[in-house]
Amino acid sequence: MGSRKKPSGGFHTPFTGLGDALRRGARPPAPVSAPAKAVPPARTPAKPATDDEAKTFEQAMRGVTPLSEADRRRRAPSLDGPGPKAPPPPAHAARAARRDDADAEAELADMVTGSVAADRRLARRLRAGDYPIEAELDLHGKTRDEAERALDAFIAASQAAGRRCVLVIHGRGLNSGSAGPVLGETVQHQLAAGRCARAVLTSAHAPPQAGGDGATLILLRKKR
Repeated sequence: MGSRKKPSGGFHTPFTGLGDALRRGARPPAPVSAPAKAVPPARTPAKPATDDEAKTFEQAMRGVTPLSEADRRRRAPSLDGPGPKAPPPPAHAARAARRDDADAEAELADMVTGSVAADRRLARRLRAGDYPIEAELDLHGKTRDEAERALDAFIAASQAAGRRCVLVIHGRGLNSGSAGPVLGETVQHQLAAGRCARAVLTSAHAPPQAGGDGATLILLRKKR
């Protein structure tokens, strides 16, 4: 057999001599296979809840009220940080809330009497304006006896009308001379030990805008 002619030129011939190798019994190189893909692990089926677990979940969720869509949006955290704070309640709403709370405290004090701490707390709330003034009596120009009668009648009528807070104006006694503040002392005595004392829950000097030391705020008991 003649010699095989070698290819000329610069052509790449990767299979040159492959036939001779096969005839000699040489095994061709194994083809390179692509890497095998990873097989994800099989998922374990979820274990069904037992009757005890279902009962426990039902008991835990009893009484739970789901949020509305608006509540969920309002409570969801914002990606831009906390949202704006809710505006404070209007001033009239805050005053109404204080009055409701003060009325509840006065109701309790009506039932539990003789507590010095409760009287002081009520007096502070009275002076702070938590009880709106519903009527007032001006005693200027009256004598002691006239002031006593007028005060007793005023307190009785106010309690009968269901009023809670009233104001009595008696002045500071600046023109009373050596006798001192006669009307102021008369009012304090009547509120503590006079005929109207049983209708009085507590009392306090009025704030400056309502007369200051020249007037007395009175918190009345509810008529039984």
